[in-house]
Amino acid sequence: MKRVITIILGALVASCAFAADQTAEFKKFLMSEQGAMIKAFQTKDISWFYKSSTPDFSEVMSGKTTQKKESLMGLKQWFDMMATIKINSAELTSASAANDKGVAMVHEKMSGTMKPQKPHGKGSVMVMESWEKETWVKVKGKWMIQKIEEVKPSVTTIDGKPMKM
Repeated sequence: MKRVITIILGALVASCAFAADQTAEFKKFLMSEQGAMIKAFQTKDISWFYKSSTPDFSEVMSGKTTQKKESLMGLKQWFDMMATIKINSAELTSASAANDKGVAMVHEKMSGTMKPQKPHGKGSVMVMESWEKETWVKVKGKWMIQKIEEVKPSVTTIDGKPMKM
């Protein structure tokens, strides 16, 4: 009986060490990928989002779930209405991973200028702050985003005035 308990405890310790190793690897991946994500937003590169997400990707915002096609179509429409986009900060508040699945809590602040509504008009300034839970999975050895969930309502202003999302 002692031998079985020793084997079980050994397996538990090994699995905890593997989870810690995978968490460290996942955090390293997230930090290295942050530059590419920021660049994709600022250059409005929708292809990066298609390549970095799983086929079953979904997004939950304001209690509504959208699948990959609809979610990325919405992102493309947002890109099209923005003249400029700047990521002011992207903070990884926590991350953990085990069994090829990782969860990251992210707090982001971004701003940009919307394209003018009228010819020769002035574009409005949009400022957004969001808090999200991102679920990533390893697919064929590569981390891919599977789900984004809003954990706290986003705060958005246009020309300093609150906008309800």
